[in-house]
Amino acid sequence: MQNPTAQPQDEDQSKRAVDVEAGESEDAIRASRSSWWLRSWKDTINERANKKREQRSRKKEENEMIKAIVAILKKPYSVEVSDFPSGYPLQAALQSSTHDFAIYRNFSYLHSRVVLELQDQLRELEGRLHMLDKLHSESEDPEQRERVTSRVKDMEAAQMSRPVSNVVDDTATDVSVHRAERSQESDLVEQLDQKPMLSERAALLEKIQQKLVRYDEVLVHARRLAEFQRPTDDEWLNLRKWYFNRQTLSSDDEDGFIRMKHDLITLKPRTESGKIDDWIRRLLVILGKGKITVSIS
Repeated sequence: MQNPTAQPQDEDQSKRAVDVEAGESEDAIRASRSSWWLRSWKDTINERANKKREQRSRKKEENEMIKAIVAILKKPYSVEVSDFPSGYPLQAALQSSTHDFAIYRNFSYLHSRVVLELQDQLRELEGRLHMLDKLHSESEDPEQRERVTSRVKDMEAAQMSRPVSNVVDDTATDVSVHRAERSQESDLVEQLDQKPMLSERAALLEKIQQKLVRYDEVLVHARRLAEFQRPTDDEWLNLRKWYFNRQTLSSDDEDGFIRMKHDLITLKPRTESGKIDDWIRRLLVILGKGKITVSIS
């Protein structure tokens, strides 16, 4: 005979088994979901890390490329001495290679000669202008005296004193000659109308202006050259040593400028530290301690 209580117990066990299986399924689902989220999070982290590594790598490559370009741009252009033939090419290559060798003639004497020449030429023109002004101002003719007080009157008087061309004979038998002369006369009148005749005073002033502008230019350039620095003893001696070891120029006359220390200038700019260096050198020479080279940065 079957026990009536056995069936409920079996049912309870079945229910518990189903509940256990359901719980295990839910745990598996949660574990699967957790595993998926973990993998997704790891993939995201790895992807971001890879992007950062790529960005750092690209930036590093760009920086290296920029450094290489800057190094190329900063690299000085250098050539071998053998690239220049001996003579003026080699001499010019040396003196243009550094400011220390940029030493050239000042030609102070020639500047003075040119200035004196232009000065005396202007003096002559000045005297001629003064004599012309005096001649017109002391004239008994009122029209001549007006030429000093009015530029327009001076030009009008010059036009009035223009020589008159010969009158052409209308009765000339040769018509072709007659027409040719009239054509020449017409061309002359047209040229005179285009460019009025200058008075003697105006022509003299125009010449004075040209000479004066040239004189001023020479004076200004001479003044600028006077501001250039003289080469130091070391710079001058270094240039002489290099030259006399190389003997680039074959003519004694042409290389004479190297020995003319009194007439040499340098294109090297003088900084304040350079002036202090020179002062220290002179002081040490006075104190009897010799010469040294000082560099102040």
